[in-house]
Amino acid sequence: MWIFFALDLTEKIRTDVPVQFIGESPAVQAKKGILMTAATTLTVEVLPANLMHFIEIDLSKLKEPGAAVYVRDLDLGPNVAIVNDPEELIVRVAQTSAARSEEESMEEDMNVSAEPEVIHKGKQEEEDF
Repeated sequence: MWIFFALDLTEKIRTDVPVQFIGESPAVQAKKGILMTAATTLTVEVLPANLMHFIEIDLSKLKEPGAAVYVRDLDLGPNVAIVNDPEELIVRVAQTSAARSEEESMEEDMNVSAEPEVIHKGKQEEEDF
């Protein structure tokens, strides 16, 4: 038994569209961080004629650890409305613990004074009572 559905091409439909990542993050390439993905699909409202097979997210814009792409950052054109929360995370570069410890040790080296701090100068005299 076959069931057929007729679509009204003038009415928007709501459907989930998969997210596809393209390119590579410079921060990940430099081993400053790792890629953490969150959303794998986004819900969109669109006319059937404008329905896409996937939504591309360009990772080459994620240049530093902490860089992220949220739903609010996407522009799919005037004919596509994203239903997801604008604050929903799609992908981000998380700093690795090795990169974090290296960065902290560099900061400590920069904060060390060239001359040691002198607490007492010369021989301490004893007070007579």
